[in-house]
Amino acid sequence: MKDSQADVAQKLNEMVALKTQLKEATTALRAKEEQVFTLKDSVNAKGIELEVCENELQRKTSEAQLLREKLGQNEVEISGLKQALAAAGRQNWCSEEPPEEPRDQLACESDEAKMQRQNEDTVKTLKKQVERLQGELRLERQQHEQQAAHFEEERQTWQDEKEKVIKYQKQLQLNYVEMYQKNQALESKLGDISSKANSPTADEIKQWTPSRLERIESTEI
Repeated sequence: MKDSQADVAQKLNEMVALKTQLKEATTALRAKEEQVFTLKDSVNAKGIELEVCENELQRKTSEAQLLREKLGQNEVEISGLKQALAAAGRQNWCSEEPPEEPRDQLACESDEAKMQRQNEDTVKTLKKQVERLQGELRLERQQHEQQAAHFEEERQTWQDEKEKVIKYQKQLQLNYVEMYQKNQALESKLGDISSKANSPTADEIKQWTPSRLERIESTEI
């Protein structure tokens, strides 16, 4: 009788220990689930930020292309004006005028000088415009390179976090399988222990079994 009570107490202790293990395993599994959900939210946020960076990068690329085209047009225009200015300097528009008309010659020279000054002013203006556009283009190129580097960094971070989430998901699936198998084993073991704890032992069954005489007397009654 004492041995059977000791077995029951031992089985009950095992049940308590198994229930504790089951609770701890379930808590760890829930913590893993929360961690995966947090990582998923982070990946989704990074994906949105990455899309914004990509759109901004495309916009800056388009702006830089427009600046390059405008700069090329201004350079072509400056080249044409330089050629026209050089040609005007080589010509003497008043060479065919008679020398006895100094006023007309002076007027012609004045017109020629005026045209040269206008051409020079136009060239200077265009040069300044080209320099400004070149500065803007350099700035746009620097910003484009910085944004491209930032975009690549964000993309790599997003990719790393995405791979981390996939890794955690796979691990979580394995944990689910292991936890399910462990739960099944624990429940089976708990069921066995509970049935053994509640069922009488062989000695108790033997002790409780009525004697042949008692059965006979009972039948006779």
